[in-house]
Amino acid sequence: MKYVKVFIENSISRIGNLYTYKSEDSMNLKLGVRVVVPFGKGNRHEIAVVVDILEEIDDRGYEIKNIIEIID
Repeated sequence: MKYVKVFIENSISRIGNLYTYKSEDSMNLKLGVRVVVPFGKGNRHEIAVVVDILEEIDDRGYEIKNIIEIID
């Protein structure tokens, strides 16, 4: 399991916010790749850009959602 920090493309009002998602090791994730993620309470699909890749995180009890798919 890998974890990534992403920037949601259509959230210009929250430009400083990064969000954490998880992915299967089989996903070929690289920095700058666009992905589709479930976002918000309604899990609406949003396009995001991968800005950091992490091997592990301190989840502090938060639910970490899965990346839906890679676009690029």
